[in-house]
Amino acid sequence: MDESAFFAEVDAVADNVCGSSTMIDDFKIAHREAARAHYPDLGNEEWRRSFERWFVHYRDKLMAREDAADARAFALWDERRRLLLERTFLPPGSERQAAAEQRLKQIALEITGLYNTGRPPVPAAAWISK
Repeated sequence: MDESAFFAEVDAVADNVCGSSTMIDDFKIAHREAARAHYPDLGNEEWRRSFERWFVHYRDKLMAREDAADARAFALWDERRRLLLERTFLPPGSERQAAAEQRLKQIALEITGLYNTGRPPVPAAAWISK
């Protein structure tokens, strides 16, 4: 049984469910509905084993996504520290200072975007340039 297409379909539904207080139940419902479409003769025990395999697959996928976000955030915080130091020695009102300020704001938005998935972005990024 090739589960890759099936798992991809359930992953897409699960991505929209993450963060819900009933997340595991919603995962089970989504998995069951997709299983019925892909494998109409799947029995309860087979479905349970399939769900367990998918859940491990999805957990590992989320952990990899979080690890990548952490690595990116670390790089962005490092760049932020460098820009803050550089900005200290730039002449006020210079093009380089304006470019540093703009990049600091972009960094702030990217960092908040890494960890605020599913939520609206933070309206102002002023906190990053202080």
